[in-house]
Amino acid sequence: MGKLQSKFQYQGRWWLPSEPDNHIEGTLYFSPDDGALLELSGSFNGDGIDLLQPEVIFGITNNGTKITLGNTIQTEISHGALVSSKFIANYVFEGGFIESLSGKQFTAVMAKYTHLDEWVCSNGFEIDLPVGEKEIRYQIRYKKPKIRKIYDCNDFSIFIDYSVKFPKLQVIQTSVSASHEAHIKIVPTDSKSISEVAKLVWSLEGFLSLAVIEPVFVTELAVKTAHGWASVYYQSMFSPIASKRVRPVEMLFTYPRVKGRIHTLLRNWFDKGDRLSPCTNLYFSTIKNESLYLENEFLNLVQALESYHRRFKKNTTTDPATHRKKVAKILDSIPKREKDWLAPRLQYSNEPSLAARLRDIMKTYSEVTSVAISDPRFVRRVTDTRNYLTHYSENLATRAAKGDSLFKLAQGIRLLFELCLLAEIGFRKPELIKLITENRRYRRKYDLV
Repeated sequence: MGKLQSKFQYQGRWWLPSEPDNHIEGTLYFSPDDGALLELSGSFNGDGIDLLQPEVIFGITNNGTKITLGNTIQTEISHGALVSSKFIANYVFEGGFIESLSGKQFTAVMAKYTHLDEWVCSNGFEIDLPVGEKEIRYQIRYKKPKIRKIYDCNDFSIFIDYSVKFPKLQVIQTSVSASHEAHIKIVPTDSKSISEVAKLVWSLEGFLSLAVIEPVFVTELAVKTAHGWASVYYQSMFSPIASKRVRPVEMLFTYPRVKGRIHTLLRNWFDKGDRLSPCTNLYFSTIKNESLYLENEFLNLVQALESYHRRFKKNTTTDPATHRKKVAKILDSIPKREKDWLAPRLQYSNEPSLAARLRDIMKTYSEVTSVAISDPRFVRRVTDTRNYLTHYSENLATRAAKGDSLFKLAQGIRLLFELCLLAEIGFRKPELIKLITENRRYRRKYDLV
C-alpha cells in the first residue's frame, strides 16, 4: 500500500484501453492536495478539439509499473507546433490495470487509518531487559497477532490484520529495526465497484473517529481485483490533522473494551448509515476542518443535532390527525387570499422547535448534561445564537454568544450529538454514561466527576 500523503511523478507511456496501440509519452504528477494531473506530449483524439472524459487511462512507467487513472477529464489540448494535452483524474491505481470503475470487480480492500494501532491495542513484541547482569544482553521476540474477524454479514466481512517490517541483516549489525502496523481488510461476498468500496472505507473511518473522539483519516489504501493488488491514491478533501498521539486510555472505547460486542456496534453503524449520513456528514466534515470559522462550526453541529432528532426521535408535538384537523379548520375560516399566505407557514407547525429538541436530548442524558452543561441558559443561548447567525437580526445581536462563550456552546452541542450516536450504535444508557464520565478527554473538557 502506498501512503496517501505521498507526492510523486511518473514518466511513461499512456493510452486508452480502446486504443492499446496508440501510446503517448507523458508525465503523471500526484499530490494529496492537488490530486492527479497527466501531461501528455500528444493527444488521444488526433487533430480533434473535443475534450475527452475517458473512464480510465492506462500507463506503464519507465520503471515498468502499471498505472490506471480513473474518472478522468481532459482539461486542455494544444495543436501548435507541439501537440500536448492534459487530464485530471479522481483516482490513481498503482500496480495494475483496472478496466472499469463502474464495474463490480473489486474483491477485497485494505486500509490503514490514523490511531488504528492504538485503538486495536495489540502488541506483538516481547522485550527482555538485563537486570543486575555484568554482560548486557537484550532479547527481543516477535509474534504476529492473529487475524481477527470483527464483522460478518451477508454482504461483506471485516478483519484486523497486520503489516510487518522485519529488520535488515547486515555484516556489521549496528542497529535493528522492526515494526508492525494494524490495517483493516474488507472482503465483500460479491465483487464491488469503486464507489461501493469507498463508501465502506469512509464509513469505517467515521466509526473509528467516534471511538477515538478525534478525527481519523485513511492513510493507505489498496484494492484487489482478479489481477492482484493495486495501491490507490486520490485527492484528500481534508488533510490529516497533525495531532499528538491519542493513547488508548483517552479514547472513548477501544477494540479490547468492546471486542465481545464489536459485531453488534458495527452492524448498527452500517445498518443505520444511510439514515445517519445527513447528520454524520455534517459532523465529520466539521471536526475534520481545522480552517472552519467557529460560527460555521457551531451552525453545522446544531444542524447535525437537529437533523438527527428529526430523523430518530418523535417529530410531532401533537397527534398528527388532530393537528391536521386544527390546521384545516383554521384555513377554512379565513379568506382564500389569506389562506394562500398562511398555509405554507403552518406546514411545519406540528414539529418541535429547536429548543424543544435540545431539551428532549438533554433530559434523556441528564446524568451527563447536568454536570457537563452547567449553564441554565444553555438552550436559550443556543437558539438565540443559531437564529442570529442564520438571519443576523439586530435584536438578537446582544444575546448571541461570541468568542469563548460560542466555543463552549459548540462543544456542548458536540457532546450531545456524540451521546446520540453512541446510543444509536448500541451503547445502553448506564454504560454510555459511564463511558463519558470516565473518559479523560471529557473529564478535562467538562470537569466531570
